[in-house]
Amino acid sequence: MQTTLRFQVEEEEKQKHIDKDSFPVYDNKFNKNIQFLKLHYPDLFKKVAHSRFDSHSIFFTKHGELNIVQLNSGETLYPLNCDQSQLSHAHDAGLTNYRIGKASNKAPCYHRDQSGLILGTDSIAEGQSCETLVCLGLGLGASSEYIIHSSQYKNVILCEPCWDFFLASLYRIDVSAIAESIHSKGGLLAFDVGEETPISDTLQTIQEHLNLKEFDVYQHLHYEEYDAVTIGLSQGLWGDDLKSFVDNTVMSYKKPSHETPLFCQSIRTELKGANDNASLVSSDLTARFNENLQAFDKFFPDISRAMATYRPQHWLLTVSGQGQYNLFHTEREAFWYTTELSQDIQAAYEAFVESPVQTVPSNNVGGGKLSHYTFYQYAQKVTAIMNRYGKTMKGLPDSVPSMIFLSLGIGLAQEKLIKNHDVEYLYVIEPNIDFFYWAMHFVNWSDILDSFNESEKHINFSIGDDGTYFIEDMKSSMSKLNGFYLFNSFLFIDRKHKNMASNIIEFREELSNLLTLSEHFHYAHYALSHTIENFKSKNCLVNVSHSNNVDGLLPIFVVGNGPSLDSSIEQLKELQENALVVSCGTALYSLWKNGITPDFHAELEQNRCTYSIISQIPDKEYLKKISLLAPCWSHPDTAKLFKNHYAVFITSSGGMQYLSHLKHRFGINPVLPKRPNPTVTNFAVSSLLALGFQNLILIGVDLGFKDITHHHSKDSLYYKDREEKFSYQKSMGRRLMVRGNFTHYVYTKPEFRISAKNLGHTISEGGGGLVKNTSDGAKIEGAEGVQLSDIHFDKSLSKKSFITDYFDKLFSSGLSEELYQELCSLCDVEEVERLFNQLMQLFEELDESFSNLNAVIKQQKKFLYDSYHKGHRVFYGLFVSTFNYVHATLLKVAHSQQEEDQQIAILNETLKELCEMLTLCHDAFKENPLALEDSDTTELVTPS
Repeated sequence: MQTTLRFQVEEEEKQKHIDKDSFPVYDNKFNKNIQFLKLHYPDLFKKVAHSRFDSHSIFFTKHGELNIVQLNSGETLYPLNCDQSQLSHAHDAGLTNYRIGKASNKAPCYHRDQSGLILGTDSIAEGQSCETLVCLGLGLGASSEYIIHSSQYKNVILCEPCWDFFLASLYRIDVSAIAESIHSKGGLLAFDVGEETPISDTLQTIQEHLNLKEFDVYQHLHYEEYDAVTIGLSQGLWGDDLKSFVDNTVMSYKKPSHETPLFCQSIRTELKGANDNASLVSSDLTARFNENLQAFDKFFPDISRAMATYRPQHWLLTVSGQGQYNLFHTEREAFWYTTELSQDIQAAYEAFVESPVQTVPSNNVGGGKLSHYTFYQYAQKVTAIMNRYGKTMKGLPDSVPSMIFLSLGIGLAQEKLIKNHDVEYLYVIEPNIDFFYWAMHFVNWSDILDSFNESEKHINFSIGDDGTYFIEDMKSSMSKLNGFYLFNSFLFIDRKHKNMASNIIEFREELSNLLTLSEHFHYAHYALSHTIENFKSKNCLVNVSHSNNVDGLLPIFVVGNGPSLDSSIEQLKELQENALVVSCGTALYSLWKNGITPDFHAELEQNRCTYSIISQIPDKEYLKKISLLAPCWSHPDTAKLFKNHYAVFITSSGGMQYLSHLKHRFGINPVLPKRPNPTVTNFAVSSLLALGFQNLILIGVDLGFKDITHHHSKDSLYYKDREEKFSYQKSMGRRLMVRGNFTHYVYTKPEFRISAKNLGHTISEGGGGLVKNTSDGAKIEGAEGVQLSDIHFDKSLSKKSFITDYFDKLFSSGLSEELYQELCSLCDVEEVERLFNQLMQLFEELDESFSNLNAVIKQQKKFLYDSYHKGHRVFYGLFVSTFNYVHATLLKVAHSQQEEDQQIAILNETLKELCEMLTLCHDAFKENPLALEDSDTTELVTPS
């Protein structure tokens, strides 16, 4: 895009001279305006005097013109020719006259073809109609200044909700000259700055003060509230009706499909001389669209069917007299691109290629309390090597393991990226269906889809999702690739979306979490050894099916260790016989301390830390009254603490690849809980719903807190004598504010926010319409917020018969021995060693310059996948994820910005460490294939 700071400024030394030459003139104007405000608008002056640029600032373009930039995104308010853009807008946009309480009959009419291409408009620029002008959006102010000096308005009201913009305008316009022009006519110059007063109230105040029956409006910027109020005025709305309409319309404009740039050219500027061009291009666009429909029908038939009958709802296509395309929002009358699409596309492409944005900001794999694992030890060594030499990317590499497109526009910049770079995995996210529809008219998806198919590369689409399911779709589509692909993943955004900014931040946080949870050798090894050891136990009951007929039966309490558990504990004591009680993680200690014995206890983690933490309960007989609900690969020592282990299969990827073999071999159909991470409560709820139990009641599942010192139950191991054992605030990382279940908001941390979001999806998709949330913490979508005291319980229901008649029938106690024997037969240590040596030998084919690195990586990937299809599931499960990490790391080093000799040295050093890691991992399996995890910490969190 041309509306980026990078595009509009020179390289550093040249820009310093431009700034030095340009600033004095504008600074003098600012000081002059400040003095004027001090004398004539003292209240406004006081606010200005205490204001500083916040989220925006001014800068000088390479042409020495003043512009405004959004500091976080780097988006500029105006294109490069910012002075001319403002004056053209003032000249062509025209003025609109509104008669108070009367509908307008001057709404623009757009002529369009069947596809949605605008062929022309009847809209014409209007001139002055009355004595009063309201300017909606000041920006730098040049447009409003031009209109005021070239008209005869007696009264002018300048409205600007953004204080940063108003401050910026004081560097650009001459307020005293504007005031003098208006006061010479005996009129009024007024300012409405900031967001304290709704624009509908401001207009009513103006009308009452000046006794107006009509006024003209010049709209310079497309704030949601300003677009809404002009539509309401055109419909004849006023007073409370107008205010209500504006509020409701602004809410709808928060959707990605309605977001527009703040500033854009007018429809009249765009369509000058366009009628002939529009009729010529329509047939070409239709031909490309039809070709793409056929291609999608072959690979993504659902998308093809949807697009075949789709017609754009809000965004139509325009073509200018110069043959430049654009996307136009007909309701808000705003364009997506500048007047020069070809330059926008080239600018966006070049900026990304020169300075690509990595999807996950940090690739550090630390391991936390499991940092002693060989994998994490060597991951830290590799990180240290990269830090020592520097890890700056030298632009976008020719070969890209993973690319994410977020918002296509018409897709031409993205198409150029795909043509010029070999992308192995592509994930296309387009929240705006209108945009994807138009991208189908421009992008040659037919060639792209055929190319990905022929090269056995991966491509997936998420269309029409506002951010709710980004991560779910990505995890599903990447299930065969492993999270380590994110090491070399790049994120290209067509244009920064203000209303999606929080979703994008959350998206990247969740991807970081996905990276943290990615499998590796130790996970796979212990998944196998723990499952074998657990299946050997007579107390292990294996899930084999699910139930469809448990509605209206005994409710199930899912008890978390949130702070609100403390206020619910007495009620829980009274009600424990009227429901099945499932404790989650550290909540067990709190229940024990209060004399409550749950029927089941849920655990998620694989390591032995769970044994160490649970063993702090001194009453071993207490634990033997409770059954464990946990993954089949839970630590055997933990499982032995309890009466029985109800074992659930949690995933079929990586270390659990043998699951598909077991399902086929024994004809079982175990449930696979959706979204069992990142907390044990996610596992418990998703498992219970997957098993068929929907009548769940969440207690103490806060996933947030109101007081940073009361973050868990004070009866839990986080406290001693109800005082914190350590500062939770120092260990939790970034503190976030989210909607509360019973209050406006609570505080939380990224992990808990992801947990609440995953729970919401799981409940909504799992038919969990009966799930109730009594916790006084974060809101969980899909769960009804209700006080525990307001729930009616049927005391005639028997807990014992419920477990016998329903729960136990979904698990088999007799199958575990057969599964144990089968898994033992799969553990062929000699076969694993033979295959491992063959795979490692492929590293010897690397040449001295590593120029064939990509080719060797492809050979190793093929070897791994071939081994799986040949039935070597244990070998594949043990090493596929760790080799994914090795490959991603080598590629990352290969793309670092170093001299060739230096880069080769780094690659050799890194490869040496990685091969040592792989060899140690293999030797650990060879020495003891059935070794159990041996971590022995009782730390509840790892300090950040």
